[in-house]
Formats: sequence, structure tokens, C-alpha cells
Amino acid sequence: METYYERQSYTETETYSWGTGTTYRSCSRMVTRYRSVPKTRWVMRTVEVLDGSCEQPVAHQAEAEHLYIVQFHYLDNSVCQAECYEQLKSADGTDENRRCRPPVN
Repeated sequence: METYYERQSYTETETYSWGTGTTYRSCSRMVTRYRSVPKTRWVMRTVEVLDGSCEQPVAHQAEAEHLYIVQFHYLDNSVCQAECYEQLKSADGTDENRRCRPPVN
């Protein structure tokens, strides 16, 4: 919930005296005034919550025009595993995933 303010008009009777010397008259008139009225509304907010993190390097020998998949397993805070696969087309045209080749030193 959040609070916002809405401008609201209201009427009020304004009384004043006018005249000179010892002769005065009282007059009144209706005037419009404005005030800010607090209201509440439901709002949706995206909030990032970090309750754990994990980093796992993945080393492999990448080649241009090849497709690689990194499968990341988050087990607990600071406990994770990462596996690299290269996606290849098999002889029958289906996708086949093979472990990535390790980098050449």
C-alpha cells in the first residue's frame, strides 16, 4: 500500500464587514477552497531479494558458430556446480549434448 494525495475542493462561507465611519455592514459569500486529502492504494513493485549467491567458473575451449549450454546447479548459499555442454546435431538431425572440451593451455 502507498499513500498519495488527491486535490479536493470544498465550499466555505466567508464573512466580512464593509463600510465607513460608524456605518458597517456584514456580508458573506461562498468561496471554493482546495485541500490535499491522503488516500491509499495497492501498488505492484518488483523487489530484488538476494538470500544467497554462488559463483562457479566454467572453462572450455569455445569455437565460433558453436552452441554451448551451461547447466548450473544451485545447491545452497556458496554451494553450486556448473557443467558445460556443446550442442551438436546427430546423424538423424536431433540435438545431442556432449561435454565441452577443456581449454588448451
